[in-house]
Amino acid sequence: MTLAEAGVESAPVDALYLAAHLMGQDVGEVRRRMVVGGVEAPEGYDDLVAERATRIPLQHLTGRAYFRGHVDLVTCNPPYIPKGQVPVDREVRDHDPELALYGGSADGLALPLAMAAHAATLLPAGGVLVMEHAETQGASLPRALAATGAWGRVIDHPDLLGRPRALVAVRAAETSAETSMETQEPGPTDDIGSAP
Repeated sequence: MTLAEAGVESAPVDALYLAAHLMGQDVGEVRRRMVVGGVEAPEGYDDLVAERATRIPLQHLTGRAYFRGHVDLVTCNPPYIPKGQVPVDREVRDHDPELALYGGSADGLALPLAMAAHAATLLPAGGVLVMEHAETQGASLPRALAATGAWGRVIDHPDLLGRPRALVAVRAAETSAETSMETQEPGPTDDIGSAP
């Protein structure tokens, strides 16, 4: 039974992703090979198609979730602690795994910047990224994001104790070279959505 016969609405797309998964290639390369010819179904393809026809989700078969639409908001709490720094909070220091804590560089920005770069590929112009960060990164992370040109507006926000802890970045239009960066001052009613 084909995916279309099984009523899978996204049958042509799913078929490409299943082939790409088995071939270890991206979908663009699979499409290119289809155009130039000589592509045979990879080993195991019929089995995966049969499983997908039973409505097993595509991401369960490939181990990867694919977005089929656009994303307007990305939120994340990446590992951000600078290498060599000991977490301040005992709950974090004593119980969280190191993999979830350290940001991959001396300043802790390597992983947050990588996540922001990926978010920029998912978000359309005007899409929003909300990211938690270390209080020591309240100036450096917004400055680094603003410098990429991918973000039209970057605003840093304090937590309830007044420490800089989260930023909100708005995806720039492709033609926009102008970036603004602001820091939100703590106040009694501030929350992540309070900045203009």
